[in-house]
Amino acid sequence: MTEYLTQSSHVKPGDHAHVEGDLKSKQATAVQMQPEEQCAILIVDDDPYSHILLHGILSTNGYRIIQIEDSQQALKAYLDHRPGVLLLDCMFPEGPDGFEVCRQIVSHPIYTGEPILFTTSLTDPEDVMRGFDAGGVDFMRKPLTQEETIARVHTHWTFYKRQIQERNRAERFGKQLQIAEQGLTVKNERLDQVREGQLALLTQPDALPEIEVGICYESAAEAGGDFYEMQQLGEDTFGFFVADVSGHDLRLSHVTGALKALALGFMNDSMSATDTIVMMNHALLKILPDMDYVTACYMKYHRAASRLEIINAAHPNALLLPKEGPPRYLELTGDVLGMFDAAFCETDIFDVNPGDRIYLYTDGIVEEIIGIGEETGSRGVGERWLSLALEQRRTLPIQQQCNNVIKAFHAQNPLTSDDVLLMGVQL
Repeated sequence: MTEYLTQSSHVKPGDHAHVEGDLKSKQATAVQMQPEEQCAILIVDDDPYSHILLHGILSTNGYRIIQIEDSQQALKAYLDHRPGVLLLDCMFPEGPDGFEVCRQIVSHPIYTGEPILFTTSLTDPEDVMRGFDAGGVDFMRKPLTQEETIARVHTHWTFYKRQIQERNRAERFGKQLQIAEQGLTVKNERLDQVREGQLALLTQPDALPEIEVGICYESAAEAGGDFYEMQQLGEDTFGFFVADVSGHDLRLSHVTGALKALALGFMNDSMSATDTIVMMNHALLKILPDMDYVTACYMKYHRAASRLEIINAAHPNALLLPKEGPPRYLELTGDVLGMFDAAFCETDIFDVNPGDRIYLYTDGIVEEIIGIGEETGSRGVGERWLSLALEQRRTLPIQQQCNNVIKAFHAQNPLTSDDVLLMGVQL
């Protein structure tokens, strides 16, 4: 085992020079991260080239590197060094494979959730699921690139640090929370009826048998502010609507009820997406209390024409995952609904392909994942996490994919304080 600060002794100098040349050639386009507070990364791989490449990429970004080739020594290395991130190859000539190493580490009593990423040339979707089932959080395909390696390691390390911070906070205030929970028991029992009433408003995926839809919805407060609706608008046209009402209290129950009525009234085949949102805004101006508002995203899918029409009202950007190719966010801007007489909302109309997937969601996912607040106030890291999480599970059926992503979200955020809504549509 070696803590690499210099060239590895088991790699030929010519190989090292070749790798260093590759790294220098990529320097102009490399993703630059801040120093990582000497986070230790344990790399377990039997390939000398991978060791040199990963060391060159990660050490220059402030990480401390521990590297071993023998998978039989991986658990001991983890216990000795307690790394913040682990990179495991999947296949080894002798000893346990990377999936078994992952299971050994995750099942050990001392394990605290350090992210385990697989580096592999395997492409079979079953191998990907084996990795997730074993406890891994991501897959990086070989040959590895500098930009992707830095971005993914940095993202998962950031998530892990926040998870530890949340655990420490929970421990510090554990007794206070226990007392508060006891006092809220009776109140929560009474509020169950409110939650059940809101859930009854939500359309279930099996209501649209002609199209595959995945839905995950969770309310974090006594009355959830997240809402969605989906309808078949015509013979070959479908409408999908996601909204988030400001605030988290009982008065939201009547607003989500109003949204249901507005969706049923204004989501139809004869109205454009823009017309639907304009009509909803006029109605919400009369319904919402002062200073309350709604963010929303509405899309119409014209299946026969393979065309998508989408409009955004200050809502998190929809994510398109093509059948072939990387995911991308549909960056549209707009005003909130219910506050301005003439709200401006940007619209886009574009062609799609069979097998593409599109996702609508609320801000609880992308903001809670990084603990938005005084420190950052940005959704960037959360959006990158969501994009990676969905892409890594793209081979799953869409409902299973959404369920798996929300499960991973809760693993990173045990103390979620906002509603969670993720809707995926198979086009």
